[in-house]
Amino acid sequence: MTTEKRTSERLAFAKGDEVRVVLEPVDGRVRLEARILNVSRGGIGLAADRNEKLNLDRESQLRLLDIDAGTGLLCLQGQEVRIKWVLDYEPLQNLGIGCEFVNIHGDCLQEIEALFDKDL
Repeated sequence: MTTEKRTSERLAFAKGDEVRVVLEPVDGRVRLEARILNVSRGGIGLAADRNEKLNLDRESQLRLLDIDAGTGLLCLQGQEVRIKWVLDYEPLQNLGIGCEFVNIHGDCLQEIEALFDKDL
């Protein structure tokens, strides 16, 4: 049995929405393309293709680049996140990656909070 550790409400994106983001490790290694599954005031949930052969260690920091327009998330471009968990479960098609925001700007946090009042 798992214990729920989330402290913020999540806004989930439908699979058909395909909100894409390119991430780059802050140390400048190879970039990763992923799909944003959900966003909260504290971080984002991602799904990455299993073929992306990156060493995604817990606590590694990534920078969010090239977020799809029209999502209300453009303020996150350039934002750094810290990997909190990676779900690499063989029956699943993708890797699941949970990230928390690192020093998110207040203006961006307000934009994210506004998404909870909208119907995406």
